[in-house]
Amino acid sequence: MKTFLIFLALSAAGSCSAAFQDWDPVHQQQFKTHLILQTIDTYQTLKMIDCQKIQSCYLEERNPLYPKRPSKDRLLTQKILGNALIYYAIDTSTPLQRKRRLKAMVIVGTLVVLNNGFYLEKRF
Repeated sequence: MKTFLIFLALSAAGSCSAAFQDWDPVHQQQFKTHLILQTIDTYQTLKMIDCQKIQSCYLEERNPLYPKRPSKDRLLTQKILGNALIYYAIDTSTPLQRKRRLKAMVIVGTLVVLNNGFYLEKRF
């Protein structure tokens, strides 16, 4: 599963439409960073799902888009579809909108990943 997530993050930007190649190199890197952050978040959530299989696990999903105990299939499906929609929204943006949206996505993604790690460290 871990290998699949790494492959997904590294290949997703390269498999997008040719328009990605027309983006500013900074925007391309920001989108790749977003995908890496999504991969880390997905990996953390998959670890939480594994933990939930243990009766004494206290971890619950706090993302309102998922149930407190999501399935791996639902998680991966929503992540892939969500990132496809995000790519479309970014790709159809003006360069100024793209710059702002990508910056916001990287900031939010970083905060989510850090919060996940902090929550796990704080509780264990």
